[in-house]
Amino acid sequence: MSTHVCVDANGAVVAFFALRTVIANVSAAPSRLRRTGNAEGLAPAILLAQMGVAEQYQGQGHGARLFFRAVEEALVAHTAVRMPLLVLDAADEGLVPFYEKLAMKRIPNTMRLAALIHKIPAG
Repeated sequence: MSTHVCVDANGAVVAFFALRTVIANVSAAPSRLRRTGNAEGLAPAILLAQMGVAEQYQGQGHGARLFFRAVEEALVAHTAVRMPLLVLDAADEGLVPFYEKLAMKRIPNTMRLAALIHKIPAG
């Protein structure tokens, strides 16, 4: 797992994210994502395992910027070792629209969202 931490000028944590490689089940995903999987519907992916913004910085666009920074890191990994997907598990239903606005596609009947890494637009 690779963890990235953003701090302010005083060294206080402002935001963080963590990425790790996983094998994701894409059998119920939209067809474009399903094609990345094998016969069993499994595909190599990079999981945005954790992401958070300190409460006083929320609602200011930092979450979206942090997401796109995580995508940049995932693209580096995708270039080095073919990992075509970025996946994440929304912590609750309220976060799903946030991630969908950032080009993630929800896998039906789950809290998991996925996208082809190279198709996520730059932030």
